[in-house]
Amino acid sequence: MNKQTIRQQMKDARSQLKEVEVKKHSKAIFENLFMLDILNFDKYFIYINFGNEVDTESIIEELKKRKKKIYLPKISAKMMKSVKLLPKTTFLRNNYGILEPSGRAENIDDFVAIMPCLAVDGHGNRIGFGCGYYDKFLANKNALKIVICYDFQVVDKIDNESFDIPVDYVVTEKQIIKTHR
Repeated sequence: MNKQTIRQQMKDARSQLKEVEVKKHSKAIFENLFMLDILNFDKYFIYINFGNEVDTESIIEELKKRKKKIYLPKISAKMMKSVKLLPKTTFLRNNYGILEPSGRAENIDDFVAIMPCLAVDGHGNRIGFGCGYYDKFLANKNALKIVICYDFQVVDKIDNESFDIPVDYVVTEKQIIKTHR
């Protein structure tokens, strides 16, 4: 299957999830994520969930409790930027309807990137919405790259392109996959 077909199938499947399923799976994904040895990092780049994506609120709260530096994505001039989450941070919806932080973008390196996807394979190749924001953002950065998603979003094979940045781990409600890269 091509990326567009996979993308549409996963959008459809994810849209069928009920709120109770999203909460239940997100809790299990939270538990699996923190089984990884990721708390020795100081900086974390994590998305704010939209629609039926894995809920990231509990992950963000746990990182806050542990006094970690948290950065959130913001799209500006067709590029993803990182904005530090502060107690006074306010949020606005972007053109896609996704909440974005106010504040000045900062360049970060040596961090954990926790990302969404529409699909991912065991080699760490991921499919997002097709704009390449994460690939461009992660190019030339030192980061531990983790996708959090539902188990049904893990597929056998995704053909990657030269600009695609594979991830190091895939965390679902059922499994943790160290990718074969």
